[in-house]
Parts: sequence; structure tokens; C-alpha cells
Amino acid sequence: MELFKEAGGNCLATYCPWGIHEAVEGVFDFGEKNPQLDLEAFLQTAREVGLYVVCRPGPYQYSELVYNGLPLWLGGNYPEIKGINRRGEFLSDPSSCHQISYLHPVFLEKTKVWLEKISPIIAKHTVHKGGAVAFLQPDNELGGIQLWNGGYDYNPETMGFGNAHGRYPKFLIKKYTSIEAINDIYNASFKDITEVDPRNTETVDIPYLMEKDYFEFYCNHMADYFEFLIDVMETNGIDVPFVHNSANPNMNSNFMETVDRLGDKLLIGSDHYYSLNTHWEQNNPTPQYAVKTLFSNEMLRLMGFPPTIFELPGGSLSDWPPITAQDLDACYLSNIALGMKGHNYYIFTGGPNVKGTGTTSDIYDFSAPIGPDGEIRPTYQTVKDFGLFLQKNEWVVEAERECDLQIAMPWEYTRAKNYDVPCTQLEESADSTWTFVREGLMTTSLCADISPAFCNLNSDDIDLGKPLYVPSCSYLERKSQEQVVELLKKGVTIIMGPTLPMLDELFKPCTIIADYLGLSKEFKIHANTKPARATTGGISNIMNTGAVYLSENIPASARVLGHDENSELPFIWEIPQKNGGRFIMFGMRWFHSMNEHSMMMSSLMARCGVDTVVKTTNANVWTALRTVGDKSMLFIMNLYSSPMETEITIRPSWSDSEIELGHFKLPPMSVETRLLSPSKS
Repeated sequence: MELFKEAGGNCLATYCPWGIHEAVEGVFDFGEKNPQLDLEAFLQTAREVGLYVVCRPGPYQYSELVYNGLPLWLGGNYPEIKGINRRGEFLSDPSSCHQISYLHPVFLEKTKVWLEKISPIIAKHTVHKGGAVAFLQPDNELGGIQLWNGGYDYNPETMGFGNAHGRYPKFLIKKYTSIEAINDIYNASFKDITEVDPRNTETVDIPYLMEKDYFEFYCNHMADYFEFLIDVMETNGIDVPFVHNSANPNMNSNFMETVDRLGDKLLIGSDHYYSLNTHWEQNNPTPQYAVKTLFSNEMLRLMGFPPTIFELPGGSLSDWPPITAQDLDACYLSNIALGMKGHNYYIFTGGPNVKGTGTTSDIYDFSAPIGPDGEIRPTYQTVKDFGLFLQKNEWVVEAERECDLQIAMPWEYTRAKNYDVPCTQLEESADSTWTFVREGLMTTSLCADISPAFCNLNSDDIDLGKPLYVPSCSYLERKSQEQVVELLKKGVTIIMGPTLPMLDELFKPCTIIADYLGLSKEFKIHANTKPARATTGGISNIMNTGAVYLSENIPASARVLGHDENSELPFIWEIPQKNGGRFIMFGMRWFHSMNEHSMMMSSLMARCGVDTVVKTTNANVWTALRTVGDKSMLFIMNLYSSPMETEITIRPSWSDSEIELGHFKLPPMSVETRLLSPSKS
């Protein structure tokens, strides 16, 4: 604890594993028999050292514990509580051979007994009572264990299939009001709600929609679970805020229903690992990792939270590939560069498992900065340097990234990867569009010195003076289509792509945007996925790495900005608006690979009147400028294994002119910072 505090730490996190404290049902040990389980001594020591604590009583822990930290007797004595996939098989994973159905009544009953036992112990040590406990975390990476090991839960007793008063039927009736409406939407012929079964999508004409609805229901059922856990803990004396960690950036939006339900009672953060074993796509924090970091932090910000990373790597589950001090330094600084405002290392200190409870043997090392035997490893100095950097520059936490391009967060699309059944009716799917946002639009923007930031399309946080890119597949929610039209009326420049939506969220015809633009019935837009080249803004040979959407019969008022070099059909065109804005159809989905992709985006931004905040002479050097008032911190990132050089010019919001910062030489895998203010410019 003292080493952690010396490294700039102020708040510890600790699991309180149910499976260890109640190894035998009804027999609890909080240090009475095994001193290693003395939770109160741990909390008291933290208070004496001057540290806060996040307590994680579960019920799930994970942390490489057998049965994910749950008691072994739980699934053994009560097999009915196990999660079940859509084929009726038990959900399983290597550490436990079975998973739990979160809202099964027997599991809730046993969980309530556990929380009623541990909550009063923790409650005695909350900050409001002079103790160290500042936050409580219910469960851990909720939903992750099921997604990774067999899919989502379809336990019939938990979900209530075939029961008019069951959770799933009640969800459908609440959403669609009646079985007649459900039949109309699904194009089905159910006699009553008890016949609707998401395990059998062959009963409907639009299985994709049924899959989408079940995932929405699943997210609502997670919110129910959170409410249950928090209610039990509050009833038993917990009087501090609650936090939870999304298992990875791709899962952040799974908690939107939870956020809507619980408001400011629960703070959602995420986990940002870059390598845990040989199966990971990278061994160090690469540019691809930086893109994931950026969209994750932006998601959390738009969900109403200070972007907090509850598991920022302090080490790795595996000794190989190794976690190095230099890699961690680049990881930490790139996370803060791209919006992080709070973090927790996983893990800081290795140590012994209670015998027989760990899947990593009796030692849990995790290549942590402090080894199980007290060894101080080289990565400790990295943690310490980062902690001292944050202490010296506390203001950076309040600073926001300056941006050039707004991107409407496609919330619906971020979740489409969870729908198992593809919809053949969609020429452009939601999942492919969301992949394009990350691997194409965001990556190309960063390579072109364009700083992107996300915004909520249906909110007031849109800057009317900056262009807004609205990602769209074949369908877009009706209210979002209406909002695009309203923004066009206000003079906002809207860029839409890769295609123009002609359906709403129920896959019903919806041509609100097309009608506003005056597109005739003869207008057609279709994908060309064959190898091709495109031309726009004087740039030719732009490689088609995804799909080019070609338009036919565009209105006479439209101006062609780019065309397919083979068919000569346009894929980029614009229609000026009366109040100074413009609508630009950008019919391309790509993954970034060629310099022409960067040139294409630069040309588009220049057409929209964008003068980028930061300019470099090396597309491989990425930057982020965080500003508060008249003070800025420029982060300069080289996330490659070779040294890089670049010239940099900036124009922060507090300056009327550009500032030449000169020449930079960046070592491999490094992030440099430069403090800027009017007095230092």
C-alpha cells in the first residue's frame, strides 16, 4: 500500500470473493479462521495508510479464480441456476464448466444471503463513517463471461418463455403493446404472447429483428440485475456510490439501459487491455489499440461519465508476450491523451491465492509491478512516473480534447455484433458500418491530422459550426432521420455514409432524409464491392477496400464530388442548403490502408472549411490536444517499433494564429507531451 501511494495512487480496489469467504454453504470466514480473509483488517490498514478503497463483493469476481469466484457448491447443489444457450445446452467456460443465469430466483436468493452477510462489514468502513471505502462495485464485467463462452443466457425459468407474466413476454408487450402489433412487426401469426420464443427465429420473417429485440431485452435484464444487487447492498448499510466495469470497449453500449434506469447511482467504466496472451492481435499498444481507446472513452463520455478505465493493465495474465515498462508507458499516456479521466491498475500487486481456488495455481502473479514475494519490478517505475505526471498536471483531468470533425455515435450499430442472425434484406449492415467507423473513418482521420470526437445525434451537444459525419447503414432510426433534417435546416454541414438509409429501426420503409433532399423515386443507390478505384477532389486511384455506394438519378441541384473510375457513377455528391450548410453523400465504406484514403478525407474536410487544430508532416505520428481555459497539453504518439520524426504546428482554441512547435524526434513506442499556454507559446 505504501509503494502504491508513493507511486501517486490514491484508491485501492479489492475483490471480496464469495467462493472463498463461504466455501461451505452457510459457513462464513472473514478472518476468524484464516487471517488471509480478514477484510476489516485490510480496510483499516488502507485507512491508516491514507488510501481509499473500491470494494468488489461480486457475486461474480473472475480474477482467474475457480468458478469465477463463486462458491463451488452453488452450481453443484443447484444446477437449475445454470445459464443455458438457445440450443438448451449449459453455458460453460474453462474455469467452472458452467455459468449462472443472473436473475434465476434461486441464484438471487443465495446472492441475497451473501450480500446481507458482507455488506454490513463493508458499511462500517465507508467514507461517510470515517473509513476507506469510497465505492462499491456490484458484480464484474457483467455479461462478458456469457458472451465469451457460448452466447447469451436463454434459461427458460429466468426469462419466462411461454409464461405471459415472464420477463421476456412482458418486455415484448411493454415495447409493442399487443400480440397484434408484434405479429405486424415480425410478419408472424402468433396466437398469443406465450408462443413468441426467441430460441426459434424460424417462426418470423425478420429473424434479425427478433435477435435485436432479444439483445435489447438481455440488456434490460442486466439492468434488473444491477437494481437487485444495489438494492440489497443499500438496504444493508452501503451508503457510497456504485461503479462497474464494462469488459471491453465493444461492450460499453450494452449498459445503456442500465444507465437510463439507475442514472447517477452507477458509474460505468471500461477495461483497456492490449495483450493478455498469445491470442491477442497485438503485443503492445498499437495504433489499432489507440483507436479502440478513443472510441471507448468517447462512448463513456457520451453516456454521461468521466471516462474511467477500471482495468488499465498493470501487467498481464501471461508471461509471454511480455509486458514491458516502455509499452506500459505508451499505454498510459495514450489513454490520457485520448480522454481518460480516471483509472485503476489491474493488477498492482501479485500474491498467493487461497489454496485450490486459483486457476493460475496457488500464485496470482499477473506480471504485476510488485511481485508476489514483494519484488519491485521495472514496471513499477513506469506506474510511479505516470502517477507523478498526473499529480503535477492535475488540470489535464478537466481538459477536453479539441476536435475538428464530429461523428454521430451510432448507438444502435455499436451493438449489432450481438445479433446472431444476419439480415439478407440489408445491403449495408449495421455491424459493417460500425466496423467502418473504427477501421476506416476514425483511423483515416487520425492519419490525416483530423481530430474526431463523437456526439449524440439527439442531444444539444452538437457544435453547429463544425461538420457532422452521420454513419448510416441501410436503416436508421426514424427519430435520427428526423434529427438529421432538423440539423440541415439549422445550417449544419452533414456528411452521411456509406449509404443513404431507406428503412427505420423496424426495417419498415422510411425515407425522411431522401424526401427532404428531393430525391425522386428513380433515385437508386447500390454497393459495388468489386475491386475498383475512385476519384474525388483531384485524387485518383482511391482503393475500394470495402464497398463503394454508387448513386443513380441524383437531383439536378446536386454537385458530383467523386465518381467510380469504371462506371463513372458518382459516390460523393452534395446538395447545398439554403442557410449555408450542405448535405454530402459520402458513399464509401473502407478500412484505412492507403495514403489516398487520408488525402480523400483531407480534401473533404477542406471543402467543409475545416482548418485542423494540429498539423504534422508524418501521418504515422498521431496527436491529441487537451485544453481547459487557456492551457493545453499536446500529446504526440509514436505507437510503432521504429523511431519517427515530424514537424508540428498547432492552433489551440485560445490562440488566433498557428504556433510552430518545430521538429520532433520520437523513440519507438513512445508518447511525448508539450505544455502550452499563451505565456509559453
